[in-house]
This record gives sequence, C-alpha cells and structure tokens, in this order.
Amino acid sequence: MARDAITVQRDTSFTDCINLMQQHPIPHLPVMEAGLAVGIVSLRDLFLGAMEEAIGSRNAATDSG
Repeated sequence: MARDAITVQRDTSFTDCINLMQQHPIPHLPVMEAGLAVGIVSLRDLFLGAMEEAIGSRNAATDSG
C-alpha cells in the first residue's frame, strides 16, 4: 500500500520544512508547483542555509560593533 508523499511548495518556510522532517523521519522533501515536482530540499540544504544565516548574522554584528 502506497502512502501519500510528503511535499512542500516553493514558499514553504524553513521552519515548516524542519518540522515536517522531524515529524516524519525523512531527509528530503519534494518541492511541488502546479502538481509537478520542481525540486527537492534536503536536510543538508536546510542545515547549510541555517549555518550561512548564523555566520552572516554574526559577521553583521561584528562589523557594526
């Protein structure tokens, strides 16, 4: 028996993607648009994005101080 795939849209937030990956033990989420898969977001993508944001925020705080 096949289960419905867990997917996201292009505008799904970072937090919502993380929550879906935590609720369902999955490392990837297909990105859908108009019923078609247009990409995939991975746990690694989200991790690297969070790290980039954290480093950018830290550098901005250092530069302004």
